[in-house]
Amino acid sequence: MSSFKNALVARLIFVVTSISTASLASAAILSGPTLGNHNTGWSNTGLQFTALQNVTLQSFVFQNYGANDTIKLTDTLGNILMSYAFTGSGSEQADTISVNWALTAGTTYDLISQDPNNSKWAAASFPVSNSDLQVNGGYGMGSLQTSYWFHFNDLTTGSSNVPEPSSVALLGLGLAGIAAARRRKQKIG
Repeated sequence: MSSFKNALVARLIFVVTSISTASLASAAILSGPTLGNHNTGWSNTGLQFTALQNVTLQSFVFQNYGANDTIKLTDTLGNILMSYAFTGSGSEQADTISVNWALTAGTTYDLISQDPNNSKWAAASFPVSNSDLQVNGGYGMGSLQTSYWFHFNDLTTGSSNVPEPSSVALLGLGLAGIAAARRRKQKIG
């Protein structure tokens, strides 16, 4: 009986270590220039970016002049995919906005602010990228602006914990081994 327990414990350790080899979640932050200039009169300004892999947009910093605003994530056809109602403080600030927006690899998005009196911007060169996102340019006046970075900074993405195929196979082998050992014990006993 004790040899069976030892074998069972060994198999459980094997299974647990197999699971621990799964890919761990990663977080990537994409930052742009320091935003300081005020651009009055341009509504729907922001960033246009492409997801380089399936990730979740977890947060971003919204640089603003303190007005109430609506932040939208749209596709390139202008369809609103997600939105966030922002309540301003009445003074210039940078707010970290936490979201949980799934992004699909190869898809281009516009992250935009609607209020024309709330914009901060800086000159920038594009594209800017990390392993998850590529910022293609600023988005303003209804089109891509390749010289300006608007509103948003520190776009933070994270991928989900997805086991590697080999980890799943090892888990299956471990469970099959435990099942075979139990059947063998039942036949003997």
